[in-house]
Amino acid sequence: MAHVTQVNPGKGTLLKVKISAAQTTIAQRVSLDGPEMEVGTAETTNLDSAKKTYRPTIADGGSMSGTLQYDPHDPTHLFLFGLWDNPLLATFQLVFADADATTATFDGVLTKLKPTGMEVEGNLEAEFEIKVSGEIVLSAAPA
Repeated sequence: MAHVTQVNPGKGTLLKVKISAAQTTIAQRVSLDGPEMEVGTAETTNLDSAKKTYRPTIADGGSMSGTLQYDPHDPTHLFLFGLWDNPLLATFQLVFADADATTATFDGVLTKLKPTGMEVEGNLEAEFEIKVSGEIVLSAAPA
């Protein structure tokens, strides 16, 4: 039977971080982007080539970014602040809102935490960025 392509919602997508031994959902996510995965290239053109040629280089997991409704007292936001204050490699999970709860698990370094929205009629938010370190593993939840 052929696979039927479906459109999956963005709403309900989770971002988790391992706190102690448990993957814990980061609270009050407004938007998530990435990870921005890419493969570089190295030129292989030589004097006999009629056109430029390339080979793939090492895959890069890129970065993941997003925005939170920031609460400086929320335990998960405090944990992110701690990752900025004392940089460590942490384990993250991006859980898509599809029927299988497909999960992308990766290690990463929090490289940015920027509070924003401190204005009249604004909401306190924070932009963040996580640099992926190593492999991204995709898996679906067991049925």
